[in-house]
Amino acid sequence: MKTCLASLAMVSFAVSFASAAKMSLEEHDRVPYPVIDDASEETALAVQQLKLPEGIEAKLWAAEPMLANPVAFDFDEQGRLFVTETYRYLTSVIDIRNYMDMVEEDLAFRSVEDRREGIEELFGEDARGFAIEGEILRLLEDRDRDGVADHSSIYADGFNTSVDGIASGVLARQGDVYFTNIPNLWKFDGIDEEGSAEQREKLLSGFGVHFGFTGHDLHGLILGPDGKLYFSIGDRGANVETKEGETIAYQDTGAVYRCNLDGTDLEIVHWGLRNPQELAFDEFGNLFTGDNDCDNGDYERLVLIAEGGDSGWRVGHQQAPLGRGGVWISEGWWKTRFEGRTKFALPPISYVDDGPSGIAFHPGTGLSPEYEGHLFMTHFKGSIASSGITTYKLKPDGAWFELDEKKDFLSGILPTDVTFAPDGKFYVLDWVNGWPKSKKGRVYALANPNYLETPIVKQTQELIATGMSERPVNELGELLSHPNWNVRLEAQLELASRGETGIQILSAIATDESAGLRPRLHATWGLGIAAREESSLNATIVGLASSSDAEIRAQATKLIGDLEIGDQQELLVSHLQDESLRVRYFAAQSIGKLGIEEATPALLKAAEENADQDPYLSHAIVMGLVGSKNLYVMAENVTHESNAVRSAILLTYRRLGDVNIARFLHDEDEHIVLDAARAINDAPVTSAYASLAAILESPLAQNPILGLRAINAHFRLGKASNAEALAKFASNEQSPLNLRLEVLQQMATWGSPLQRDRIMGVYQPLESRPASVAGEALTAVADDILASDKGEIVASFITAIGALGITELSDSLCTLASDPERPGTARVAAFNALVAAQDPRLDELVLMASESNASELRLATLPILTETAPEQAEVTLELMSKGSVEEQRVAYKTLAKSKQAFAETLLIDSLTRLTDGKVPYGAQLELLEATESHPSKTIKTAYQSYQSAIAADPDPIAPYRFALDGGERRPGGSDAFMDNKIMACVRCHIVYGPGESAGPNLADIGLRLDKRQLLEAIVAPNASIADGWNNVIVTLKDQSSKAGILESEDDDRITLKLVSGETETLRKSDIANTLSMPSSMPAVFGSMLSKREIRDLVAFLEAQRWQPGDRAAHGEE
Repeated sequence: MKTCLASLAMVSFAVSFASAAKMSLEEHDRVPYPVIDDASEETALAVQQLKLPEGIEAKLWAAEPMLANPVAFDFDEQGRLFVTETYRYLTSVIDIRNYMDMVEEDLAFRSVEDRREGIEELFGEDARGFAIEGEILRLLEDRDRDGVADHSSIYADGFNTSVDGIASGVLARQGDVYFTNIPNLWKFDGIDEEGSAEQREKLLSGFGVHFGFTGHDLHGLILGPDGKLYFSIGDRGANVETKEGETIAYQDTGAVYRCNLDGTDLEIVHWGLRNPQELAFDEFGNLFTGDNDCDNGDYERLVLIAEGGDSGWRVGHQQAPLGRGGVWISEGWWKTRFEGRTKFALPPISYVDDGPSGIAFHPGTGLSPEYEGHLFMTHFKGSIASSGITTYKLKPDGAWFELDEKKDFLSGILPTDVTFAPDGKFYVLDWVNGWPKSKKGRVYALANPNYLETPIVKQTQELIATGMSERPVNELGELLSHPNWNVRLEAQLELASRGETGIQILSAIATDESAGLRPRLHATWGLGIAAREESSLNATIVGLASSSDAEIRAQATKLIGDLEIGDQQELLVSHLQDESLRVRYFAAQSIGKLGIEEATPALLKAAEENADQDPYLSHAIVMGLVGSKNLYVMAENVTHESNAVRSAILLTYRRLGDVNIARFLHDEDEHIVLDAARAINDAPVTSAYASLAAILESPLAQNPILGLRAINAHFRLGKASNAEALAKFASNEQSPLNLRLEVLQQMATWGSPLQRDRIMGVYQPLESRPASVAGEALTAVADDILASDKGEIVASFITAIGALGITELSDSLCTLASDPERPGTARVAAFNALVAAQDPRLDELVLMASESNASELRLATLPILTETAPEQAEVTLELMSKGSVEEQRVAYKTLAKSKQAFAETLLIDSLTRLTDGKVPYGAQLELLEATESHPSKTIKTAYQSYQSAIAADPDPIAPYRFALDGGERRPGGSDAFMDNKIMACVRCHIVYGPGESAGPNLADIGLRLDKRQLLEAIVAPNASIADGWNNVIVTLKDQSSKAGILESEDDDRITLKLVSGETETLRKSDIANTLSMPSSMPAVFGSMLSKREIRDLVAFLEAQRWQPGDRAAHGEE
């Protein structure tokens, strides 16, 4: 489909790096050749780790050193396997979580060329490091046909430009090999004597605008029943010039695209996805993908791909200015259906297990018949203890689906992709272990030995291997009934290419009401392909739209729109009342594609009847309205009695960018009002900003969803009247506290606004404007705000006026700081502001504050006393440096900034006491931060001596002992666990609520481990792997072996949980060797996290003491 979304993505912005600091590329051993581990005993034993379904056997088909770091794979018709291998992952394809200082620059990129220039500008000489390592497309062959690969060659390489991504997608078909690797879609053909491609062609380029998260790449290649090539990209985005010279620019979201096999007619199909990886068609032509969560408490999702569909995700949510996933999380856009869910974003079918990557539908033959109709999905969680493959069975639910059945299929493996091969076996691609490049790779072949020898499996293999090009059309027609999807599809495509003789067969089968559904479906799809060149087939397709079979009606109705068959208004309108919701769905879509204005009343009637019960039908109706674009009829119905009708018009206006959407801000239904506000701000519809801003003066603004967007509209409009309205709202004690704080935070940046939208987090730059506009507005309400009894409001106001350079409120601040009846936080904020402004009454203020009954105010005077009354300060600080933990912390923070001679003496003395173990753990961090940051060379020498002493200590946690006491439930610890982009703990762990299950549940970790053990688990995770997560292979002295999870161990015995699920205890005296797989948690956090983050995290984890029924243990009194 040609997109009809009026998108900011079509606007190109120049990116400036003038203010960006130069970045350093992380140190790694980057080499221009693949680094692969040798074969080992582990390889031979690994198959024993697999937990298989009953009746299924597994065989190791290929392993390192034949391949390594495998991401995706596909077999051709001859059983040759093409594997994409990554050597750039995390080293040359960087993850923005490791380069957070350039997040703003990254999100501002509007094209791959922007990113290329950004690399040069931001990294300077280090930019060369991006172009050393290269990706590989490998060819594996079983030349002697013994069921095991015996030949490995590099089919294609040279993918090592600075903007190249991870080799993530491959499709092999009829001698052509399609390959996706940011920024390009490639096509290769031919295989020379060395096993390499003979020719290569770049079909499309422009994918991967942002650095973003690694793994959010270009992948998912699959051939559709329409003969088109489908593929996906994560939220690194795209800005592509098509072969026809058009631009498709969706820079800030993941999406599914399609094009012809030569790269022409590129279209975006579905967007708003975070990281859709592989794609899979079911036998009815429905397309599915798994989408990954954002590590902020949402879940992975199974998504039905819809033309024009938007699932709601934008890359700005990941680094949301509002925090923790922004509105994606706070408003539940990621969730399945619930009352009040926004209607602009299509809901997922269901939640799925963590780490969805490779997916494949059972093709009708292979494994065993019981799996027919099942979707196989790999779940990559970084550890074989928690990863595996799950099957999902879906059942129709109107125009979409619901989950009918979910079963574990395979565990004991770290799979990245799956496929059903021509030989009837099910193949699994294995990363082997961990998140970093494993330097290993394996391919397993799974089969039911009994079913493998059946005639249908042998016939399928022969049919695929010999192909369709030489078969007579009658045989091809018969093959449309074959049980195997791939056989049917290739027969269909061949018939569609055969001209008149093929068309006759397709027409005869498609119109035969007595024929089975499978052959009729493929015949209908084949006619659709042929009709692109032969319009005389239109009448046949129109006739099929009246078939007695609902699925044939649906597919033919879809083709009427795809082929733009005219004069079908009566038919399509009648189909809006069809008993099948799928027929209604495709009828609405086709009305939009044909732009039938007269069908608008019928579409609105369909919306009323659906009453938003089927979200996919609601979406199709909106697409019909967008395409028909009958603005007059829609305007007449903006007050229609049906909520569903009004919602459909609202969503249509959103896609059209129509200012009339503002009328819905005053709708009687709250959900419609909220969706109108979302549309105006989030889409955005900038022409309606003023109407949205005006809502701030109404009671509706009490709703945070609406209030946030009204505030943002004022801020983006940026006139004096907008600043005044914001200041008035902030000064109103009846306004919600969180929204008042939001106003003050935004107004503080008035003169130099964030170049991203505050709500959506995407690049939407504002021009600089005079800070004085906001300053004057806040000054006018200063008396009201400064009189507030809410200390956080007053403190936020003082921060704002300081950022805006307002100095005329010093008298008011002085009065506030001196008033013992005012909140301590407000007094400290006022005092610090006066200090920063060098107020002439400073001496009096310091004296007042030092004698105050408010301890926080007294402590605030210490930095000043060190300069104005050094003798008094020295005595105080010396006492504090040996006092309570809290006093020592304050003392060290003060000494860090002091240039007085006594500061040097006190800090060196404290370092000596630290080396002797006489500084309490709780104050060690502040002491280390003070000595690290102090400019004194003498202090730095003393600090280096301390570091040398620590380095000589054999205790692995010696450098981190400062983290053994960090206070109770420090807020920063929750931040480190939930929000830290480097650690992303919730990617793998649950801690009573949001989080994943790739690693141990930490809800009661504070009961199970002491602080030392917690610290060790963070900085040295391989020292002690949690029970139930340590995968081992045990070789016994009789040469037999056992594989499983180490459940317990004592001096004499170990107990394993075998892949069968049973437990077995082994005597250590019988064991010859034990091979333990490393922890999937990288042993790098001790160096990557700051000292403060480590201490905060230990304190947070130590506080996790949940027990069943104990909500208070997690602060839920």
